[in-house]
Amino acid sequence: MQNILKIKAATRDAIAASGGSNRAASVTRGTASRFSEYGSPTCLERVIPLDIAVALDLESGAHTHLRAMADIAGFDLVPRNPSTDVGNIKHQVSDAVRGFGNLLADVNTALEDGRIDHVEAAKLEKLFQPEIERLQSMFASVRKATIKAVA
Repeated sequence: MQNILKIKAATRDAIAASGGSNRAASVTRGTASRFSEYGSPTCLERVIPLDIAVALDLESGAHTHLRAMADIAGFDLVPRNPSTDVGNIKHQVSDAVRGFGNLLADVNTALEDGRIDHVEAAKLEKLFQPEIERLQSMFASVRKATIKAVA
């Protein structure tokens, strides 16, 4: 049972690293409600299928399932050819600075009257989503460029 709980913890981490249940569902054959069961420590009969775990690990760049399985088997996980290319990350940072700058300007504009109404909130929500996805992508790139070994 302890091993199942480790896999479920890895599932929760992978879902978070990939951007949440809806994002995870959009890049795998899983559904948001099923991901809740896959990560739940109280739903022991429902464990994430291997193909979905692999897809989530690749999407997030965190390799949480692979690390958990290596740990369960008594191995350390070390990448063969760790990425040292930070050029892409620098490009992502530049894009994020521009995007977040524009987003903050839009938030500031919405706050000019001292409140955010429903129309402004809906507009801001649409503007936030691409910036959140940009940040998640940048985070995945950073994780891919980082050499980590499971202790």
